[in-house]
Amino acid sequence: AKSAADVATAQGVQQLSNEIRVAVNRIIDGPKEPAKGKKKAAADAPATFPDDADPDDSVQAVLFTSFIVQ
Repeated sequence: AKSAADVATAQGVQQLSNEIRVAVNRIIDGPKEPAKGKKKAAADAPATFPDDADPDDSVQAVLFTSFIVQ
């Protein structure tokens, strides 16, 4: 859950968009294999949600046409 303050800025909305994209891609594509030489992160969760999707991801972007905060 997000608070109104979390999505009050463009950066907050972008972060939400990235989190949704990563979560949906985990469901559709399954967890990603760690890159060679890197250790697997705890619970397969990235520390941050990158702005750019991997070219192999099923969902490349999440876009909002309208946004309502209650």
